[in-house]
Amino acid sequence: MTTQWIFLSLLLIGVNFLNLANAEDSSQDWYKKAEIQDHEFQLQLEKSAVELKKMELERLKMDAEYTKQEAEDKEKELNDRMEQSLQEHEAATKEAANEAQNQIEQAEVRHKNQFYMGVFILTFTIFVWRVVKNNKQEGFMKDYEKYGILIILTSTLLILFAIMISAPWVNRYDFVQNLMTVLSISLFAEDEDCKYNCIYMIDFPTKYAVFSLLTLATYGFTTYLGITPAYKMSSLGVSDKNEDIT
Repeated sequence: MTTQWIFLSLLLIGVNFLNLANAEDSSQDWYKKAEIQDHEFQLQLEKSAVELKKMELERLKMDAEYTKQEAEDKEKELNDRMEQSLQEHEAATKEAANEAQNQIEQAEVRHKNQFYMGVFILTFTIFVWRVVKNNKQEGFMKDYEKYGILIILTSTLLILFAIMISAPWVNRYDFVQNLMTVLSISLFAEDEDCKYNCIYMIDFPTKYAVFSLLTLATYGFTTYLGITPAYKMSSLGVSDKNEDIT
């Protein structure tokens, strides 16, 4: 009986010892597992910290690039504004210079036209004064003189009329330049609704008409002076100084 209790006690002690050993092993395993997990967690934290630093560096890099790009954009915008301002200033300066040049040219054109007008008025005044003076001295005007004056007045009026119906008139040209280069007489367009590149039944430079009428006026002046005979004066029953000339 005693032997059985001893054996049972030893068995219980062995079982408890095994349980304690297993418990100790389990405790050690859990502790090691906890250490491993803690180490993994630390590694994860360090990895996260590295990722955060990397992200921060990327952000700083992006901020730097954005700031640089923004600075470049502002610099480009400033340069564009400066260039535009310079272009506008150059354009304004050029426009002002052109305007001043146009005004100078217009002034020169006006002076030339005034000179031509002055010469015409002076010539016409001298002619009228001569006619009036001779008429007062002789008391009457001979027929060939009347014929010459009629030719001169008619030619003068026709010259003015030819200039009035002529086109185009270029403002930067004086009267002579317009007459010799651009003025033309264009009458009776084939297409009434035509505005550009029209075809006219009568179309020729004005200078030819003016030259022909000036030639006719010269003939009238020489007839007035008695140098050339009046055309068909004999058919008008005139017998005066002109008969001696013919």
